[in-house]
Amino acid sequence: RSSGFTGSIDNVSVKEITNAVEYKNIPQSARELYTLEDDTWVGSNELVTNGDFATDSDWVKGTGTTISAGKAVMISVAGNALYQNSLPTSETLFKVTFDIVEYVSGGITCWAGGAQNSSSNESFSTVGRKELIITTAGNGNVIFGGAGSSLFTGSIDNVSVKRLVEVAS
Repeated sequence: RSSGFTGSIDNVSVKEITNAVEYKNIPQSARELYTLEDDTWVGSNELVTNGDFATDSDWVKGTGTTISAGKAVMISVAGNALYQNSLPTSETLFKVTFDIVEYVSGGITCWAGGAQNSSSNESFSTVGRKELIITTAGNGNVIFGGAGSSLFTGSIDNVSVKRLVEVAS
């Protein structure tokens, strides 16, 4: 296309920019392992094993908790927590999704570490897909249990925990 330009051009370079985001806590070599979901960078690696409860394995079950028929069933008794030591303790934020497939009473939440400390402290008490962000606190446990004094009776399935990446703004 002619625009009336007279002169010469030298040293032209074209470079592909595949990701123009400054990451705060992830090395360049691992960046392809993350995808942008709703303005949040989410890891592609699943951090829990047997999140579909296909077998009665990989999870530590508290009193009144069982795994059978592809779900974790919790009965409203003290100590009805379900947990797995699978979170890297050097990281801070994780996206947790799970389904409440049966609900009878109480509320359920998820947290990391020893004491309830989810950033939202959300308690769920309806059937359906749930999502929350949790933060690590000392150890690598991801824990499901009654929210506060509200013990949960029901069942959950399709647990997924993935690392979130904080990017500079």
